[in-house]
Amino acid sequence: MPHCIIECSSEVLAHINSQQLIDTCFDAALASELFSADDIKVRIISVDQQRIGYTQNNGLHVQLKILSGRDGAQKKHLSTIFLSAIAQFFQQQPPRDQALNLSVQVLDIDRDSYQKVIV
Repeated sequence: MPHCIIECSSEVLAHINSQQLIDTCFDAALASELFSADDIKVRIISVDQQRIGYTQNNGLHVQLKILSGRDGAQKKHLSTIFLSAIAQFFQQQPPRDQALNLSVQVLDIDRDSYQKVIV
């Protein structure tokens, strides 16, 4: 844990190094000191169509699915670290024609129902 799922517009992904974005999110999870490296899973889902209000903004949303039991302060700390890391990542990229809407959400996974096996 966590499962870090990055949902990002295909337009944005076409102009960045996706592996560097994955590494940025992995490093943010590790920096939170809430998880060990072996438990961090990061993946990107390309979003071909989206709408964000009345703007022409592109979007990137990070879902952090973690096992239940962490308190609100730990979740806030985690989302703050992630938002800061991805904002810094995109500030270092070439200028874009449009603004980029960044968001982070921390979700609990029920411990009793979560199952995992390595085969």
